[in-house]
Amino acid sequence: MNRKLQPFKEMPEEVLFYKSSKTEKLLNQTRKSISDYTLIMITGLAGIGKSLLLESILNFERKNNNRPVYLMRLSHLNEYSFLCEVSRLIGGYSIGHNKQQIYSYIFDQVSTWKRQGVLMVDDAHLLSSKVLSDLKMLYNHLVPTRKFKLLLCGQHNLKETLSLPLHQDFFARFRRCYSMEPYSLEETKEYIKFQLKTTKSRFKFTEEAINQLHNISAGLIRNINIFGDNCLIEAEEKKTKTIDESILEIILEKFKMR
Repeated sequence: MNRKLQPFKEMPEEVLFYKSSKTEKLLNQTRKSISDYTLIMITGLAGIGKSLLLESILNFERKNNNRPVYLMRLSHLNEYSFLCEVSRLIGGYSIGHNKQQIYSYIFDQVSTWKRQGVLMVDDAHLLSSKVLSDLKMLYNHLVPTRKFKLLLCGQHNLKETLSLPLHQDFFARFRRCYSMEPYSLEETKEYIKFQLKTTKSRFKFTEEAINQLHNISAGLIRNINIFGDNCLIEAEEKKTKTIDESILEIILEKFKMR
């Protein structure tokens, strides 16, 4: 039996990933850049949907291009642990007692790829300076294979970090840098409608509630999901299917925003 889809989930299924015109454009640009370039960057505010975007790229590339694609989420690791995790992702296990051995192992694995592959790093703004230096070394080590591409995705301060003198030469090699923008009011409306329609939800938001939800969420997907989900729970408790401003006010009070 299929599990019932739920709106406003923290980590939604692919079918619940709403692609606004801006998101669709960014996806197409990124997919083309993955084909054409070796260093790509995507930045955006916390909660804007960067991780969801990477998941969509991951699924698309694997299904449609049969490309080796790996998503690295452990950006907080130290340099040795980070390289070991990259090694594990690419080869199935980590190996080596020093960085050079790990570099060589990754190089051997990448050399076996039949198509150009991509390593995507989420929350790349959390990468330490030493890890960024190691990524540059890894990239330089793999350039001769003509098979390795790197996509860094993080908050806007990632650019600031890469602009520092230590990393300027690495930053200069990024051929495409994209920025994700928050939803407009119209996009927030469409997102909420999409979530409710796709999940066949019986709830509905009034126009006034949507306008207020957009303002307090600043158009960020994570915030919309948090407040939207809590509104549904509150409406369920009150045995109503209509989420209006009074429901939203209760949620804001619970979050100490009133």
